[in-house]
Amino acid sequence: MLWRVATASPSLHIRSSARRRRRRGRWTFVAVVAVALLGFVAAVLALSGVTLADDAIALARVDVQMFGGTLERVQAFGPNGQRIPLAVRHQRLTPGTRLAPGERVSIDVLVRRPSWLGWALGRERHVRLTLRAPVAGVSERWLTVRQGSAVRVSFDRPVSD
Repeated sequence: MLWRVATASPSLHIRSSARRRRRRGRWTFVAVVAVALLGFVAAVLALSGVTLADDAIALARVDVQMFGGTLERVQAFGPNGQRIPLAVRHQRLTPGTRLAPGERVSIDVLVRRPSWLGWALGRERHVRLTLRAPVAGVSERWLTVRQGSAVRVSFDRPVSD
């Protein structure tokens, strides 16, 4: 007497492995899209800021990053609340009037974000910086000058008259 064992037909095995490959391909595609989307969101968040800081040449410097938006308004105020006119050139903020050395100045910057990003992070971003106007000091306290020669004084930062 012969016993027969029931086995799956080869065509059924081929069809199920093809189905598994298609499912694996879909999940791989979904995973790649999700990773790319998360990378884009991380890049937008990392590159959507604005920085306001002291500057060695000007009063301050404003840097708007790639996805940060456009610089809408820059205002400066003196210690008594009076407005100080500012010029913005090459991201540097230069006062339009003379400031007293060490005078306290508040700078307020308004940046408007792009509309496609504004819904998530807010339409506008305000940044405020309070600093003191630069004070130049003499770089050498004691000078040695030959008799009859001109006195040359150097300062620790750029100065103008």
